[in-house]
Amino acid sequence: IIKRVIIFLVLLLIASGIYLGVKTILASNSVFKGDIFGLVQQKKLQQDEGGRTNILLFGTSEDDPGHQAPYLTDSIMVLSINQSTKDAYMVSIPRDLEVRYEDCPASIAGYSGKINVVYGCYYDDGNDEEAGANALISQVSNLTGLDVQYYAHVNYSVVRDVVGALG
Repeated sequence: IIKRVIIFLVLLLIASGIYLGVKTILASNSVFKGDIFGLVQQKKLQQDEGGRTNILLFGTSEDDPGHQAPYLTDSIMVLSINQSTKDAYMVSIPRDLEVRYEDCPASIAGYSGKINVVYGCYYDDGNDEEAGANALISQVSNLTGLDVQYYAHVNYSVVRDVVGALG
């Protein structure tokens, strides 16, 4: 009986490990916009013709209950990294900079306004983060002349936690 109980427990542990592994890989697809194995690959990031990788960093407050305008991008920055020389530059884009909205699907007054509205204009009330990010990338690329390959969207909780951790 003891031998059967031990075999059963070992099989249960193996089955649990397989189940958790599969669940982790499936969850990583949505978290990492790909798979978790992308974290350990030694693949170079995309680069522009100057050899730089440009990343749009922007922050919103949709996770802050009671915030009046949760989809406005209160922080907009571009991080430019040269993977060969290992140098990086960061530039902040003023959130009140006036831009043309072009064909914004949301109903907004006029065809131009602050750049911090662009993400929310295309975001479709939380249904299409990628469309909002791509519209903001397009605006920032037009302003800076940079070919922006990636973006990172952070929310209010992330900023609050980083500030708290740094003191």
